Amino acid sequence: QRYLVCKTIASLIVALACTLALWVMKVPLVAIFGLVTFVLNFIPNIGAFLAILAPLPLVLLDSDKTILDAILVVVIPFGIHNSLGCIVESSVMAEGLDMHPLTIVVALTFWGSVWGIAG
Repeated sequence: QRYLVCKTIASLIVALACTLALWVMKVPLVAIFGLVTFVLNFIPNIGAFLAILAPLPLVLLDSDKTILDAILVVVIPFGIHNSLGCIVESSVMAEGLDMHPLTIVVALTFWGSVWGIAG
């Protein structure tokens, strides 16, 4: 139960950061993409990937957007997911579960390599 609370907090932080970044880039439907990011962040590895790619078709079809905009819509959320996902999530889990952040990172890496997505 504490794990889910910690994961929810970490997912909320990542989703808010991605929503803010997409809002600054003037991506339409930014609130929906923020909600999608929040929900998909609960799915290890593939969820973040899908959340990063979700706004891309909308940006590519927008005549006011350039290829640079499309690249930034992928690169910036990718950086947010990687930096906040590793740093913030490990810190939140460490606080909530009374574990050292390095232990959590090692455990996530190990079980992810052993079990794949289910790990």
